[in-house]
Amino acid sequence: MSMHFGSMVVASLVAAVLGLGCGEASPAMGGGGTAASGGGGDGGAGGAEPVAVWPLSGVDFDAPSDDLLPFAALVAEASVIGIGESVHTTGGELRMRARLIRYLVEAEGIRVIVLENEWEETERTVAPHVDACSGTAEEAAMGLNPVWWDVSTPRLLAWLCAYNQTHADDPVRVLGMDIRQAWYDHPAVVSYLEAVAPADAPSVADGTSTCLGVGHASREDFFADPLVQAYFSGGAPLPEADHQACLAGVDAAIALFASRRDELIAKSDERAFERARLRLVGMRAFDTSIYHLSRGDLELANPPRDAAMADVLLTFQRLEFPDRRAVVFAHDGHVLRRSDEVLAGQWRGVKNVGTLVAEALGDAYHAVGQVSLTTEIDWFGGPQTLDNDQPGHLEPRLADLGHDFALVDTDAATTMGLWMAGTGYEVGFDTLIPAQHYDALVFHRRSPAADYFTPPPF
Repeated sequence: MSMHFGSMVVASLVAAVLGLGCGEASPAMGGGGTAASGGGGDGGAGGAEPVAVWPLSGVDFDAPSDDLLPFAALVAEASVIGIGESVHTTGGELRMRARLIRYLVEAEGIRVIVLENEWEETERTVAPHVDACSGTAEEAAMGLNPVWWDVSTPRLLAWLCAYNQTHADDPVRVLGMDIRQAWYDHPAVVSYLEAVAPADAPSVADGTSTCLGVGHASREDFFADPLVQAYFSGGAPLPEADHQACLAGVDAAIALFASRRDELIAKSDERAFERARLRLVGMRAFDTSIYHLSRGDLELANPPRDAAMADVLLTFQRLEFPDRRAVVFAHDGHVLRRSDEVLAGQWRGVKNVGTLVAEALGDAYHAVGQVSLTTEIDWFGGPQTLDNDQPGHLEPRLADLGHDFALVDTDAATTMGLWMAGTGYEVGFDTLIPAQHYDALVFHRRSPAADYFTPPPF
């Protein structure tokens, strides 16, 4: 099934849902084996002095992985590793993440990849290829948002498919965590209740019928709706009455699930119950997010979506992969931890996915961000270059180390004086204290724009 949304306007709506925008001491200069910059050391484990920065060879998916050994050490204690990108459609960072994921699968036992993508869409269009090489890798990749249609995405999916064919007893799984799928959720919840609580199914079906996306046949159908486009662009507010009716209906259904949990599980199983519950949570979050977005309030639009995505991720971890390590594939804004404590930016005061997962898992969650001095994108309005070589930005301090690509241990870098402890720097689109929000950063001197395997609809 084609995942093209059909127009640049529709693609811009998807970006809006993503909720993402487009006198100090000088940093220590790095050389091979110095305290600031190492050449593939062990991160200081057992050594005389810590290492803060390691040069990386680049983004080639098939490159030897010796330079990634320090990365393994940095995330060794994590059961869930968030790996971000600083902005959508910058291809160098997408290719680096694909390379890191391959390494973690091959060398570190990662067996689950959780994508910032609708979870049922992922099950329908992406997972079949990874699991059993169904269809082509390009067809599978088109089940993702077009901002990830860089050639590195089908390359990674094809590699995962081939890997699973030779590791059938220990395969890699791909799952989604996004909740923008009311066209799937509403009929699935009603079907579940018809099986386990038939007397309650009609009232839940009717009570949630005004939630955004209900009644549409598919993602394409939804985003092609001119009224939906107006909601996303701020051209028309989501009707207050519909929103309030959705909240009342979903809240009543969630209360029913909570009060009769044991009964409903006994008539089905915990997995079926939780999937139905997540669908209700998702419908509420999606409607609420776009309600605020349609009124131009991005800060209120972000929290419900990220809270629901965190619920999906943590529930799936408990039910689907309790004994497996996982990577989260998402924007930096979703993977950084303690997002509510950033000093400036749209996440200030907002608990994102990474924050909520870190609160649940503690030190078992690690956040890895990506940053580029020169960030090239090919999104709305065509190719653009974002220049981060600006006062107050962190990227120039990393560029001064002399590497085209580098891995940075944020704690060690703070200790070694690579930046001022407790000082906020602009990192991507947020102002933050690096080690407070990321365990590691991957630096690119230049990240070229995405090289699309098929033209995206923007």
